[in-house]
Amino acid sequence: TKGTYRLFAEHAFDKLKSSGIFEGNYDFLTEGNIDADCTSNLGNGTIIPLDLRNNNVSQKGRTDTNVNIEVRSLGGSSSSVARNARYALLETLRIPKSDDAASIDVIQTDGIQVLNMVIFPDVNADIPIFGADLVSLPGNRHLIAIDLQPVRVSDKSENEGVVNLSAFHQKKLQKLHDKYSTIFEWGGDIPPKAQRFFSSYAIWTRLTGDDAVPIIQSDIWDVFCDYLDLYIDILKCTEALKSGDGVDEGEKVLKELHVGHKNYLDYRKENDPARPMLQSLYGKEWTERLIQSVLFPILS
Repeated sequence: TKGTYRLFAEHAFDKLKSSGIFEGNYDFLTEGNIDADCTSNLGNGTIIPLDLRNNNVSQKGRTDTNVNIEVRSLGGSSSSVARNARYALLETLRIPKSDDAASIDVIQTDGIQVLNMVIFPDVNADIPIFGADLVSLPGNRHLIAIDLQPVRVSDKSENEGVVNLSAFHQKKLQKLHDKYSTIFEWGGDIPPKAQRFFSSYAIWTRLTGDDAVPIIQSDIWDVFCDYLDLYIDILKCTEALKSGDGVDEGEKVLKELHVGHKNYLDYRKENDPARPMLQSLYGKEWTERLIQSVLFPILS
């Protein structure tokens, strides 16, 4: 069986791998067999220790159902402004019977189903972060957030993020937001500390009811794919800024980018809403290692 969001995760990584802007799949490596070509990816979340790549426990009160988590990553190629991409996929899945071959292709939508996916640009690239949080909870409750998340803040307010894109990509992003914001109601107030990490182009919504899962598999799928495709094109068309060129404004932007990335990672680490759930499932020590060293690691 597959969870609600496995197709999302697999589609995204297939697109990233074929884009030419990401290198090999480093998540199968351990520190003992890393070659010289990928040592630079140590410590930035690209290389995932084997014991953090997967975990699973039985669902409380059930012997026929597991809650599995899978974490995967890709490193950006040396010729691109992509730093790394990673996803954490949590699925509540019934254990298939040995003689039930048909269950392999079944998509299971009940229980807890979560996809957290982030694509980080190089810290010297003045573009946003791709972020997708797709959460389905028992009781047919679903929280969806897909955005190109600001790194730098506005000159007007430290609580307002700025998405810096070319006029071409800005127009395309605006068209996507105009299209999907008419379909999905705004999901409610964003916590003040999180507001600067949401752009005005975010799709943030809550879904309930019997038609929620079909909507996720159709309209939310379209949002996810369209925002992802646009972000990949942005990565392909962007060049990193260079320091030491003597231009004061350029140096100012670089400093703001480095501070912005650090603030984003710090905020996500300190306020990860999945932390209590993950700790209850997999224990505090394993959860903290995952959050601190893989999901939102310190910038190297």
